[in-house]
Amino acid sequence: MSDKDIELGTLISDLKSKDKWAYNLIKAIVPIYIVCTILIVTLFIVENEYTTYRLIGIGLLLFSFGIIAITALKMSKEYKNIDYGIPITLMLRQAIRRHQILHPKSIYILIGVLLMAFSRIIEKYPFEDNADFINKLLFTQLPIVVGMVVGLVIGISMWHKNQKPIRDRARALLQELEG
Repeated sequence: MSDKDIELGTLISDLKSKDKWAYNLIKAIVPIYIVCTILIVTLFIVENEYTTYRLIGIGLLLFSFGIIAITALKMSKEYKNIDYGIPITLMLRQAIRRHQILHPKSIYILIGVLLMAFSRIIEKYPFEDNADFINKLLFTQLPIVVGMVVGLVIGISMWHKNQKPIRDRARALLQELEG
């Protein structure tokens, strides 16, 4: 058995472990969004405040939750159906793509998060024309921006710890096999 075979075996074992971790993490997102959706709808009904801007804001918020939940379900399905028995170079290319800092489907999650922020603007401050609007807007968006920055920092540090080493090993092995 050559060193390449040992490295490939170790890499596949590590990929299976990290892919299972990512699958479980993504799978946990969907129930959270379902619970949040139920809570938001319940609060909306209880508050009994049905202005046009509030309806648009809540609609956008629910739509953004839907985008994120559907994207998470698709990503979960992708991780669940990984085939490690395909040709090595194809498997390595797929692993490199899966373990990039931004998963190809991440754009949909970003769109969902931005729609969430926009829904809060519409719901709370519908196109006001006064000097205090900017202060209100900043006050409303500050928790969202802080949450996004904290999430980004946590996500990047988790990627550096978990996925980057695997991606780098897969990339090096692919270059070695192809070069």
